[in-house]
Amino acid sequence: MSLSSSHRHGYLNLELRLLHHECCSCLDRTGAKLIMPKKGGKSNASRHNPSIQTTDIATYEAPIMPLDKQHLKRIGFAGLLNGPLKQSVLRQPLMHATDSLARARLMFGVGHGGVADGDTARVITGIFSQMCTFYGQCFLFPIVEVMGDLLDSTPPSAPPNLPFDENSPAPDLGVDGSFWVGIERLHSAAKSFDRELFAEQRVGSERVWEILAATGNHTSMALAKEFHADFFQELEERGEIATLRALDTLSTHIQWVLVAGGENMITSAGNRLLNKDRSQGPYAVPAGSSLDTANSPAVKSLTFCLRAQFVHIQAALTPQSLSAFWTALSMRLYDVIVARLLQHYHVSMVVSLSFDAESLTCTVGFAHHNFIAPKGAVNLSRDVEALRSVAMLAGTEHQHWVIFTRI
Repeated sequence: MSLSSSHRHGYLNLELRLLHHECCSCLDRTGAKLIMPKKGGKSNASRHNPSIQTTDIATYEAPIMPLDKQHLKRIGFAGLLNGPLKQSVLRQPLMHATDSLARARLMFGVGHGGVADGDTARVITGIFSQMCTFYGQCFLFPIVEVMGDLLDSTPPSAPPNLPFDENSPAPDLGVDGSFWVGIERLHSAAKSFDRELFAEQRVGSERVWEILAATGNHTSMALAKEFHADFFQELEERGEIATLRALDTLSTHIQWVLVAGGENMITSAGNRLLNKDRSQGPYAVPAGSSLDTANSPAVKSLTFCLRAQFVHIQAALTPQSLSAFWTALSMRLYDVIVARLLQHYHVSMVVSLSFDAESLTCTVGFAHHNFIAPKGAVNLSRDVEALRSVAMLAGTEHQHWVIFTRI
């Protein structure tokens, strides 16, 4: 018995309703809260493909019900990782979508030509469009936005107690390690969405792209590629915003450790006995003082924290993104130390003056390598080398450190 147009359209509506219900149920079972849909909202399919409405029967448009961001903020990173960002929860909507594709392909067939392939293309496009909307606007987009909002870029008002105990976990510099775990899971979910649902390069996958290619419907293929591109573009933009928030947070906490923490060490009881002036910074070393440590406590503590952060970041980002992120962090670290040196710090130096009576000129020379280096300059050199070392863990654009070490 052949199916009429109304039968096919009724099946499409039933399939879309079932898929929407199953996807929302996945989130509901985690304890997540969904926001009631806005009236008048349009799905991707109806916005881009008016021809999907082929009969007098209205095409079902799944309501857009995003995760409640206020609820996500209340549960924090731990709640996200144990709820919506669990690997099993991220996979379930994709499993329901692939089941829908298989049923639609079985119901309508493919490769027969004519009206049948046109109906198949419209059904597959409708399913994929709905999944792009759900997996993006309802699921992943609110999560990545909340993850950025959970980061507090304002460091504590009290200076840190330095040096940090390296036998204990390193302070997170305002960016909890769970943030990077969440970013890694979002990235994994996006790859699964592409591989398990769209599957443009997978021969024999029987997924969206292969089914549409078999129908020969170029309009539906173009629409599916547009939905796919829009989904990944929006997810990437939101991910960049969250990652920049992490970069800003790390930057302010770097200054907190180097400046607030370092200068607090200067005014400690031991240093006050040496009559050190806080405004001159940690490199104004009085004559006769000993060099008992390789690096200043602030730099030693900061490099300890940054190396711990690097492990989390490396696991979360692609090599290209890691290179860009760490290069930007390297430049901000450089800006903090250089600005502080130029504006506030005094470096103990030894200079020699030579006067030529015949030419009436005066030459200023700094101590060379065959002289005993001033202690403040030695400390600064060690600190710069330690910062340069951690800044060059990733990325290639680090010429600013090379210039600084030569100076």
